[in-house]
Amino acid sequence: MRPLKSLKLLGHHLRDSLLSIRVRLTLWYVVFLGLVLVVFGAFLYANLARSLPRQIAHDVKVEANQLASTLNLENGTPTLAGTLNELPPGMVVVLYNAAGQQLDTSDAHQPLPALPAALQAARTGVGSTNTARTPGGNEWEVVTIPIRNNQHIAGILQVAQSDAQAHGALDQLVVFMAISIPLVLLMAVVGGLFLASRALGPIDRVTRAAQRIGAEDLSQRLHFPRNADEIGRLASTFDDMLDRLQRAFQLQRQFTADASHELRTPLAMLVSRTELALERARRAPEYRLALEETHRDAVRMSQLLAELLTLARADSGREEILRERVDLSELAVDVIQAMLPLAQARQVHLAAGPAEPRVVVGDATRLTQLLLNLVGNAISYTSAGGHVRVDVKQMDGWELLSVTDSGIGIAPEHLPHLFERFYRVDKARARSEGGTGLGLSIADWIVRAHGGHIEVTSSVGVGTTFTAWLPSLAPAHQAA
Repeated sequence: MRPLKSLKLLGHHLRDSLLSIRVRLTLWYVVFLGLVLVVFGAFLYANLARSLPRQIAHDVKVEANQLASTLNLENGTPTLAGTLNELPPGMVVVLYNAAGQQLDTSDAHQPLPALPAALQAARTGVGSTNTARTPGGNEWEVVTIPIRNNQHIAGILQVAQSDAQAHGALDQLVVFMAISIPLVLLMAVVGGLFLASRALGPIDRVTRAAQRIGAEDLSQRLHFPRNADEIGRLASTFDDMLDRLQRAFQLQRQFTADASHELRTPLAMLVSRTELALERARRAPEYRLALEETHRDAVRMSQLLAELLTLARADSGREEILRERVDLSELAVDVIQAMLPLAQARQVHLAAGPAEPRVVVGDATRLTQLLLNLVGNAISYTSAGGHVRVDVKQMDGWELLSVTDSGIGIAPEHLPHLFERFYRVDKARARSEGGTGLGLSIADWIVRAHGGHIEVTSSVGVGTTFTAWLPSLAPAHQAA
């Protein structure tokens, strides 16, 4: 069984190697290069096969004209003596007399194809160019020129060249390509694998580094140089993603721990009160007091769970925001009317600043919840005799919804953390007031969901102002 298992492991390893990016990239590169070389070779072969015969015909004509102009005449008879220089390979020169009888030749071992019609035409003073094939199978390009002496035909010159040289060159080209193309492709395979390994090596390092990173430890980073190439951007994007994941996991752990802590206290109180009430028979007022306290704890847990559900839906993007025209000035008046009994009970003066109709596009329910959270928070931290004011105004294309109080104020070190979940400046007082520590987090989410942002300014002992910046409607829309 072990040899079979080893073969299976080897097969899996080979399959993974063949499916790796570097192998596939190299194969695609080699296939493309092979196609390019084959197409180029075929084009070169076809071009040479078409141009070589033309070149042969041109060379034969040039050589024939040069020989005819320099041919010697002895006693009126032409001769090749002293006129033949170095002829191109495969070229043959034959000299005839005026009667068409051969006088001389540059190569007695290479007879030319018989062209009686061309010789007969030359005897009448007409030159010609012919293509003829010998019994051996070679094709010849033959130029026939009459040699004149004082307007008389003194002889006939034939210059010819076969296509053997051209076929030899084409055959050599085929052999060269048959040898060179596989060698080039082999070198391309080796070079391609090397270059692909060098190019994709950083990706392997990214993969190995990513394998070492788990949900338990997200502090590790790739620490690649932030180059402008694809690998550098990939590594920096991966590190940025890990930063976001680490922050998200930390927020989730903190959120879970805080939620458990917040729920544990009222649950423990609920259990202890019910156990105390059930220890022995009690009178009706005592049962009523126990039920009232139990109801208060249940209401607080219900509020906490509702706010947790809101934030969870907001985080997952499933909490929908309606889009409708909302007049912030009317909204402020409605919220002040609703919160007025609480303010009067705490002897806090609650009013709205002067404002004209200011319209935004948003969710009236969520914007009401935003203002209720801000106003309720302001009333809770304002002493008796203080005041809370709600203002609505426009600035640079934004609608500003502000809640200002004359309360105890917030120290500067707490301001950056106010919108964090379950963050409390005074934890003991916040719990006694019935707060959950999520109101400002929900307010921040509502403003951001409407495309705005929220700011806070505060001075200890003077008061605090929360300002929500919401996108304003265009003037044309407001007038509609």
